Amino acid sequence: NQKWFRKTEIILFLNKDDLFQQRLREGISLSVAFGDRWDGPDYQQRDTEQEDKVHFDKCHEAGCAFIRKQYEKLNRNPYKKIFVHITTATNKENIESVFWDVQNIIVSSNMKTSGLV
Repeated sequence: NQKWFRKTEIILFLNKDDLFQQRLREGISLSVAFGDRWDGPDYQQRDTEQEDKVHFDKCHEAGCAFIRKQYEKLNRNPYKKIFVHITTATNKENIESVFWDVQNIIVSSNMKTSGLV
């Protein structure tokens, strides 16, 4: 929201997804960091491997979406886009995909600014 960034798009990297997943598996709730604002599901191990995977994925997705929304709520400009990437820097495929996305975002933004699109 600073004057220098009013006309720029934001790319937010939420890195260390592997550690985030580890903390979820340990049963650490997002309420530890966000208090009453977190009302999503907390991970608790399930009886079968399939049930556990489904429940964990649900908790992980809900947690990522919640954290993303916390940043998006800070944006006071409804026309400014915030591109969020959840990353694990040690995962080569993940980082390559993110960098391609970032490159496309930058090229598209520059083309719009230049009036080419």
